[in-house]
Amino acid sequence: MTSRSFHAPDGRPAGGPPDPNPDLDRVLAELPPDEAERLRDTWALAAYAAPTEAPRPEAVARTEQLLAHLSAQPNSAWMPSTRRDRPAQWIAVHRRHTAWALGSLAAATLLAFLWVQQPAIVTAPAGERVLVQLADGSTVTLNSGSTLRRARLFGRVGDARAVALEGEAYFDVAETDRPFVVQTFDAEVTVLGTEFGVRAWPDDPEAATTVTLVSGRVRLASAERPAEAILLTPGETGRVTEDDSTPILAEEEIQIALAWREGDLVYKDRPLGLILNDLERRFGLRIASQPPTLRQRRVSVALRNPTSADAVVRDLALALDLRYRARADGFELYATPAASEPTD
Repeated sequence: MTSRSFHAPDGRPAGGPPDPNPDLDRVLAELPPDEAERLRDTWALAAYAAPTEAPRPEAVARTEQLLAHLSAQPNSAWMPSTRRDRPAQWIAVHRRHTAWALGSLAAATLLAFLWVQQPAIVTAPAGERVLVQLADGSTVTLNSGSTLRRARLFGRVGDARAVALEGEAYFDVAETDRPFVVQTFDAEVTVLGTEFGVRAWPDDPEAATTVTLVSGRVRLASAERPAEAILLTPGETGRVTEDDSTPILAEEEIQIALAWREGDLVYKDRPLGLILNDLERRFGLRIASQPPTLRQRRVSVALRNPTSADAVVRDLALALDLRYRARADGFELYATPAASEPTD
């Protein structure tokens, strides 16, 4: 016999034995042992237990059988009163099952509603790029450490197809009659069908949302001033910065902006801190600098599909006339031997 967990509504221990009943024992004594055990278990359930699952048809049939046995006994004054020739015991069980079913349905509906309200989140692990297939046929390629959030019913409910991005991603948007919206920490990108890249790291030096358009058309607007938007055409790059909420056209080559899709890291006149942030996300470690102002130094460098953090840091130090050392959590770049003590 399968063990089940019940809750007794009258306060008795869940799943505990029913009160002794001589009439019941006498009837069950006349049955084969296996059948008697099944009927006793069924009667215990019918007597006072609210089941954790709906009653199976065979359990209902056994209960009816047992009630018929007991009703036929001459000394059956202990039986509950009946209504419309249906035993009250069965009516009580039926009502409990109905209440359980309605309660379970309400709970399931609430859980489903709460589940739908929670966004689906995808984060690319360190050193990996992740391809996300959306329900509308669009695809998103996430760079290392980047996070994409979308509604669980994306593309099925509402007029807009909206996602939120923190990090760097390449979008290939399926063309439909509904807009596709990418929200970042400070901007909003709206398209119909196109290919474009977005970089939006709020912790970067000179933090900004940068959109590089490959094909189609996109509308770039600040989250603070959505009415002040610019339209990008293929080959153009637009940027929204924290200092200036009005979108501007930026001079950035597509090959440089999207080099990460091939595993490369290419920078032209960018802060060293931005490059170090990308390396930290790529390799899942920390790269400190001493003095901290070193991160403001502007650098142009091309790193072709780097696979070794040690080799990359060594090459950076050599190219920038810096020194470096290993730390427990990564590396440290420093400008002079005098700054030799690690910083935490």
